[in-house]
Amino acid sequence: MLLEDGTRIFVEARFQDSGKPAAVFMHGDGQNHTVWRSLMNYFFQEDHSVLCYDLPGHGLSKPYKDKKYSFSRFAGTLTEILAAHDISNPMLVGNSSGGMIALKYATENDAASVVAISACDESPTKHNPSMDEIIEKYIIESRKVFQGQKLFDYNKKGLDEKEVALAALKHTDPEATEGNAKSLRKFDIRSKLCNIKAPVLLIGGAKDSFATKEWMERIRDEIPKSRLVNFDGCGHHILLETPEIILDTIEKNYSFLVQK
Repeated sequence: MLLEDGTRIFVEARFQDSGKPAAVFMHGDGQNHTVWRSLMNYFFQEDHSVLCYDLPGHGLSKPYKDKKYSFSRFAGTLTEILAAHDISNPMLVGNSSGGMIALKYATENDAASVVAISACDESPTKHNPSMDEIIEKYIIESRKVFQGQKLFDYNKKGLDEKEVALAALKHTDPEATEGNAKSLRKFDIRSKLCNIKAPVLLIGGAKDSFATKEWMERIRDEIPKSRLVNFDGCGHHILLETPEIILDTIEKNYSFLVQK
């Protein structure tokens, strides 16, 4: 689909008329919609319409035409996509920066529920000064390694952290990589988390240095209707490295998400 500014965004959707909220999926930085295959199938089998899309400059989506990136812009893009597909009160499922977009959207709009995997409520640079240097190195490396946008299959089994990181650098537009990274530095919705009225399921890995266990516990405590499931031995890429854990967790908490 085309956004109002002319940016072309890839969207994949399957619709059914069940009366249940549509499940809408947002991947993390450097990834694409293929990370959601198993979860899309699960929610579709539970009679939900499902929709996923590639963030600008990722997968099959073009970078923003005006090169302006921010989490407010990302949430605005989500709003455009929902409106174009006549979706209201969605069930939002996001990983990493996609989870942050989901949380930001839910602080300002109605949502049926939210699943946020490995997500933060403010910039990780605020409590980890070394993260700034990591972000700068990541931006520089993306310009060196980029080979062209490509739909890397993140649904493959056995992906390790190095393979995931290299694929992100090789196949994500450097403009988008830099825009996303700089947006991360300014991200802060901590004071707005209390506005979220929907049930929120938080999933994380105890070894995650980006969205730490303590950080996700704080997010849980700020959201009135929330649950946190944290896994020892898992890091930031829990969705890619152990997708079966994510699926099992969502299955076990499905009633909470749909308030059955």
